[in-house]
Amino acid sequence: MPVRRSGAVPSKMYPRRWGKVSRQSMLVVGAALACPAIASAQGPGPAVRFYLITDTLHMDPPPALRDGGLWDRLTSPQEVARRWVAETLRLVQANRARRRGRLALNRPVVAAGILPRLPIALDSAPPPVARQDLGDLARYADLNIELDAHLETRLDRLRNLNCTAADISNPASGCQGGFPTPALDQQFALRAGGVIADRLNVNVDFDSQREFSSNNRINVWYQGLEDDIVRRVEVGNLDFRLPSSPFIRSAIPAQSFGIQAEAQLGPVELRSILAQQKGSSVRTRIFTVGDRTTQRVSRESRDVEFEDSRFFFIVDPATLPAQPNIDVLNIVRDALPPEAQLAQVRVYRLRAQSGQVGINPSLQGIEAVAFRDDSLQRVGPFFWDLLVEGQDYYLDPSGTWFGLRNRVGLNEFLAVSYVTVSGDTVGTFPSVTGPSDTLRLIHEPRRGTDVPTFEHEMRNFYRIGGNISRNSINLSLVVNDSERPVDGIGTYLARLGLANSTDPSQLDEFNRVFPRERDPNGGLPLRDLFVVFPNLKPFADSARLQDRERNDSIYRTPTYLRNTQGPAPRFRFLWDFDASGSGDRARLSLGAVQVRSGSERIRIGNRDLVRGRDYDISYDLGVITFVNPDSLFPGPTEVQVQFEQNQLFDIAPSSVFGLHGTYNLGSRGRVDAVTLFQRERTIFTRPILGLEPQAMFIGSLSTNLRFRPDYLTRALNALPLLETNVPSILEVTAELAVSRPNPNQAGEAYIEEFEGQPSTIIGMEEQSFQLGSRPTSGIGLPPSHLSPAGEFDVNDAATLVWQNAIEIDGGPLELSPGEIDSSIVLTGASRPKETLLWLTLKPDTIGGAPHPVTGAPRWFRTPTPGPRWRSITRPLDRSGLGIDLSRIEFLEFWALEDLRVSTLRQKTILVLDFGTVLEDAVAFGPDSLEVIRNDTVFSGFQTLGMGVLDSEKDRFTNLFNAAVNDVGIHGDRIPTIFNINTGETLTDFPMCERVFTGVTIPTFPLGHLGARCTRRNGFVDSEDLNGDNRLDRAIGVLQEDVVRYIVPLGDARLVVRRGEILRDIAGVTRTWRLYRIPFRRDTVQIGAPNLRRTR
Repeated sequence: MPVRRSGAVPSKMYPRRWGKVSRQSMLVVGAALACPAIASAQGPGPAVRFYLITDTLHMDPPPALRDGGLWDRLTSPQEVARRWVAETLRLVQANRARRRGRLALNRPVVAAGILPRLPIALDSAPPPVARQDLGDLARYADLNIELDAHLETRLDRLRNLNCTAADISNPASGCQGGFPTPALDQQFALRAGGVIADRLNVNVDFDSQREFSSNNRINVWYQGLEDDIVRRVEVGNLDFRLPSSPFIRSAIPAQSFGIQAEAQLGPVELRSILAQQKGSSVRTRIFTVGDRTTQRVSRESRDVEFEDSRFFFIVDPATLPAQPNIDVLNIVRDALPPEAQLAQVRVYRLRAQSGQVGINPSLQGIEAVAFRDDSLQRVGPFFWDLLVEGQDYYLDPSGTWFGLRNRVGLNEFLAVSYVTVSGDTVGTFPSVTGPSDTLRLIHEPRRGTDVPTFEHEMRNFYRIGGNISRNSINLSLVVNDSERPVDGIGTYLARLGLANSTDPSQLDEFNRVFPRERDPNGGLPLRDLFVVFPNLKPFADSARLQDRERNDSIYRTPTYLRNTQGPAPRFRFLWDFDASGSGDRARLSLGAVQVRSGSERIRIGNRDLVRGRDYDISYDLGVITFVNPDSLFPGPTEVQVQFEQNQLFDIAPSSVFGLHGTYNLGSRGRVDAVTLFQRERTIFTRPILGLEPQAMFIGSLSTNLRFRPDYLTRALNALPLLETNVPSILEVTAELAVSRPNPNQAGEAYIEEFEGQPSTIIGMEEQSFQLGSRPTSGIGLPPSHLSPAGEFDVNDAATLVWQNAIEIDGGPLELSPGEIDSSIVLTGASRPKETLLWLTLKPDTIGGAPHPVTGAPRWFRTPTPGPRWRSITRPLDRSGLGIDLSRIEFLEFWALEDLRVSTLRQKTILVLDFGTVLEDAVAFGPDSLEVIRNDTVFSGFQTLGMGVLDSEKDRFTNLFNAAVNDVGIHGDRIPTIFNINTGETLTDFPMCERVFTGVTIPTFPLGHLGARCTRRNGFVDSEDLNGDNRLDRAIGVLQEDVVRYIVPLGDARLVVRRGEILRDIAGVTRTWRLYRIPFRRDTVQIGAPNLRRTR
């Protein structure tokens, strides 16, 4: 009977001696095949029937016995080999087709649906499983590739219907028209896995849309045979596995990208790696899961990190007895002086003003002025928010201090008003807006020790955290890792009054952790816990600390300068406490994102939990979900979680080279040798101290030996009354390690490289500037540039036009930074445009009133003998507090000059005032008009808006609506003007109007009067610089506090270098020149300017 083979037959099953089978053997086989067995089904009863050759029954011999078959005596060995190769390839292809069928990769689909999978007949020709264009690749490679590619091109157009002059130079503003360059976006995801030629393995999982590239994995490795010397060569994302060692565990690179090789030569195994270390940091978390989930937290803080901008004195702390040795948690009101015994208290907060273009966020508050009796500090009148006790702040029972629920903002003020026990009132104690309310100012931002409000802020509160078990708090106060003071007596915790009276190393949480249970309402609305020193300046206490232990600079540094210019920390707080969370036992948050897949190890006692059976995990969010939490946590249970977290940022690229060798001793154990060299480069051209390029070399030699000393067993058996047959085992584990760190490969570092301090850029957008006031002083200018009285005369003020865009050949002039400064080299396809501010000072006879069509002036003034001048003002900060310019070294700007006509000979001077300037802008206009031949002609002269706030914002709501309020200021709208033709007086007469085209704003030639019109320009125009909705003069400010820089244009001493040359259509060449003025020298000081608050 024919034999069906179920698989490929190895070559050793085909011995060559088949060709020498004797003829007698073949005859026996032939006879056996020619005499069939008895066919019981051929007759009605038992019988024997013989079949002759003439019978119609045909017997089909098996393929092996056919001519040229495997068992045919005429078949050559070469033919046998060829047929074996063909048969093997056919079976391999059949197995692949069957496996791909299970993976649903080859499912033929027709109109009627999906065809059922048919069994593959091994004796029949298999269906084709590889495409014809793959050729012979399918014979040697078994790869499954899934590619998802997405290519998107987008072409859109942005039309801006509210363009400004500054938007013209911005190609992305939508004001230039046309279509931008098409955007091309490509995304793809590739997953591939399989084997090539039974040696090369591929494992790729890459997605370009993944947020963290470290989650992508690319692995290609060569796998040798068992007897090969080279066992494995791997390229891609690597994991370098080393023997367990307490010395080099933290130096093992994880998820690095490079090449790794493994080899074996007899009992010696070698493994090497050369990779760029991307790395992932190992984290360990210990939780206690029960009714509430708790986690033991250990953290460190410093003495300079007190809780700032939150706890304040209401009364002057200088009036309290024993100041600064004041225990604020135990103040007794009856022991205070009468002026500090308060009966009622109200706290007010002034939110940051939103400046010239915004609104007052405290508009519905109480309008009042906050000031000090002991200083010149004065704020307002502004609208203040009245805070609610128990909701916005906690008030101590003594009434002397309070704690805010949230920190006061960087630009916010605090004020109080209170009534003493004796009936005296500080402030007007307002609850609603009155005619003239006053408050006592206790906090002004960005001020130092020169003002008394600085002492109202308490700096002895240190935050522990929220949701913390009070009984679990442990604190160690150390200096240079030592808890003992220099004199060796006690601990710093006890020395500074925080320790328990019976244990100098234990924190007295009952008395020193605030809020306490005995405090009113549990300290509401404060939710966090704080440790409070019984001294206002604990680290400056000369009675308890020696000179080298004190850090009194903490109490002289303003809060806003603490991180940049503050003192170095000296004391360290070592915290250890239990933080509790929700009672949901089914979910556990690791407090980490982008956990490396498969790196978690979760243990409950001695049991390792299994993913998918005991828990599920979200690696992106770092959240563990337990499958059956009731059985896992019948009571409070400790859960230990160890995982690796992918780094969000690579601070510095690092590379690693490692070599690991193992000598196997068989049953005796092994000897391991490890060498690791890690080098970390720096991303800085001039590395500062602490960020230098580092390197580390680690070497280790370890052994783990195992012996069976039978003599120990025999020795034990020799002892009386003792008999055992348990074999004795002796294990020897030893390790020798050495490390050679190199903290600075470059051999140099910079204490300060001046690259981390960015420059302060003053924007040149034309809408940011408004007409300025008359300078109150002419100090620093030559007499030729002032009036005979030595000041700026209003009658000498000339018309000034400033604009961003000027029209050249029918279009706006646009310059890139490289067209100004030749040293700038731009990379990429984008070419940004520089915002330029063009200034044109008109002759003193040009008044303005441009013609709506030609732009020619229709108002001329009488010439004046004095010099021409005009000022414009730009606020540097929208909050009204200003910015810090105390660390600025130079003031730089580029100026375009015609070198043929020297501005120095024309005695042109640019005056720059930084500080606090007055808000009352100089504006003027004609006082009469006359219509002559269908044209209006203006004459006369009058000053406008002097002493009155000129603003387009609504006086009551402090809001701006362009459809209603955009009516113009500063001479573009005359309050009253006399009509000579009719003899009547006109009110609110418009002098100009600027109308948008809907897509872009109109551009004007240089110096065109129509370029400056505040009427219908789409922006709020106001001379209010600090957003208080009133002039400075209205609250008694009559003097400017500025530092003045006088720049004679054309002076070569102030020019650093020349830039590009600009040539106009008339052939006139002009050159860009860079001016650099020392910001701290050659200045004129007027008043008392504060550069830390330059407005």
